[in-house]
Amino acid sequence: MLWKKRSRWIGGALLLGGGLLALAMGAAPANPAAPFRAGSLLVTPAPPHAGFNPLTAIPGALAANGFPARPPGTPRWWVKLVRTAQYVYPQLRQMNNTVTTQPAPGGRGAPSRLHSAATTGSCFTYSAPTANWAYNMDNCYRYNAIQATWTVPTAVASLFAQSTYSTAWPGLGLGTNSSHQLFQAGSESNVTWVLDRNGWQHYTSTFPWWEVYPQYPYSEELYSLGITPGNTLHVSVQYIFSKGQVLFTVYNESSNQYVSLYVSAGGFGGYHAEWVAERPEQGGFYSYLANFRSVTFTGAEAESGGVWRGVGQEAHRYGSMYDARQDDAEATDASPGGINAAGNGFAVAYQNPGDRDKP
Repeated sequence: MLWKKRSRWIGGALLLGGGLLALAMGAAPANPAAPFRAGSLLVTPAPPHAGFNPLTAIPGALAANGFPARPPGTPRWWVKLVRTAQYVYPQLRQMNNTVTTQPAPGGRGAPSRLHSAATTGSCFTYSAPTANWAYNMDNCYRYNAIQATWTVPTAVASLFAQSTYSTAWPGLGLGTNSSHQLFQAGSESNVTWVLDRNGWQHYTSTFPWWEVYPQYPYSEELYSLGITPGNTLHVSVQYIFSKGQVLFTVYNESSNQYVSLYVSAGGFGGYHAEWVAERPEQGGFYSYLANFRSVTFTGAEAESGGVWRGVGQEAHRYGSMYDARQDDAEATDASPGGINAAGNGFAVAYQNPGDRDKP
């Protein structure tokens, strides 16, 4: 989960909610296949080895070659990825975000924080709204991998002269501490306003990103992999317990290009898998939520012990995103719909921009 705000270059200036912010961007290594640092994290590009045949490979060999685990039924997109997709070496922009350690308290009568548990034990279905997530979450097992597919949404302006932000992502873990980290990757769709000599202008931005929290509480934009609204995006997050590494794979099926990279990581409990639409945090406050209309997760599955299970095939937690302070007439900002018939997908619908509440 990202509890943070990302920024974006617009017209030669870096904008953050109408202001300016310094951007940290490392130079590309002379050898694009060489490991490099993203803050405290060691990042290793993961292109496939020459002559490797992913169609007959065992799971460990797939991960060693930077490919996501084979989903149930070996779907068409996975075959297309491993057979024909072009590997793009990762080039990153570190976004100077602010973060919080957890989503807001459950609210509306919820007795405690949504993500208080560090192990399994809450394997039953119930609703737990938060101030920044509209989501479904499984925590019946110890998970090794999570995947999801969605169409990158278009953000449209819903507030005059107020920048709005939204993210969609699957993730593993909670990020409560260094022993129970959160690994997440997804897309961000924003509307940014700027005042120039012609008056107020707004711009949209869309990009993929990943993050390891709290070990390195900054999102990294994958700017070498271009995405645009309407693209079909497949995201896989896999933790390799034997190596203490997380493997991120982000595949733009529309361009048939993907980035895959290993990231060094500390402790990971593995007891939570979640699929989320979120409003990030900005400057110590939740941002206004961008109007993304709707985002539909399909193939939303997590793997435990070699078995893949859809988001709705086990008991799970779910919740809407709501106005934490309850100080306006539009209390719900986004809501997840019902689980699909296959048990592995659901849509999240935008409702309101919400308030800039403090976590």
